[in-house]
Amino acid sequence: MSNSESKRLEKTRVALTNAQTHSEIKPLLADFGMDDAKIAEGLTIYDNALQKWG
Repeated sequence: MSNSESKRLEKTRVALTNAQTHSEIKPLLADFGMDDAKIAEGLTIYDNALQKWG
């Protein structure tokens, strides 16, 4: 995996983790349809990408 791919995956992990755990961010994202189910879907996609690229 190239350095840029690693950085992109890490930024994705941080964004999804923040969306899932930060009480100020979570409701703001929910206003745009990013509820717990969508965040979980994103984490699944992230995990799949990590397995393929990592």
